[in-house]
Amino acid sequence: MIKDLAIVIVSCDKYSYIWKPWYYYFKKNFGFDYPVYLLNETKRANLDSVIELNSSRTDVEQWVVKLKQGIAKIPEKHLFIMMDDFLILKDISYAFVKLYDVFLEVDALRIMHVDASVIKVADSKYSVDGKWVFQLTQDSNYQISFSPNFWKREFLADCLQTEGNPWHSEMTGSERIKNKGYNVLSYTIKDWFYPAIWRGRVTPEGQKLINQIK
Repeated sequence: MIKDLAIVIVSCDKYSYIWKPWYYYFKKNFGFDYPVYLLNETKRANLDSVIELNSSRTDVEQWVVKLKQGIAKIPEKHLFIMMDDFLILKDISYAFVKLYDVFLEVDALRIMHVDASVIKVADSKYSVDGKWVFQLTQDSNYQISFSPNFWKREFLADCLQTEGNPWHSEMTGSERIKNKGYNVLSYTIKDWFYPAIWRGRVTPEGQKLINQIK
């Protein structure tokens, strides 16, 4: 059983239209076994069982500041962070629990497919459901990837020293923490979520998923 974990969804007023579709797919395929926090700005989502943490930081260049302020209000020791437009399409609860047990021994663990041309990985000692959990090498790019990711608070605090928008923070922060000895793992579950927004617009496939909501 997982204890002391919070699910953290990071959003903004601009994307408030995606909250109800996100909530629909989250409730359908993930559920509420853990506290769920929505880090947003000034608008209210009013979603059952979701704790809203509002912020006056509405500029995307203050995204990291907003995230730091939000997680400071969350009492749980460990965090699983996702973006608001990640519509969950599969129940991954069994693997999620197993991966959490692995995560407790490292600093961060992401559940997503990452192109091998983007990051450098090596074998780890862990496997889940017969598949290997890979470890990012100390000199790999993108050791910081905010979502979807299990995070130890201490590691996240170090990553959030580089302020700005999330993309800048991931790139510059990853350079800064190279060879610092952090253990970051990566595990692939194909197509368990779909990012419905690309460059500020809903994708055609994302719109199809939204239209399926009754």
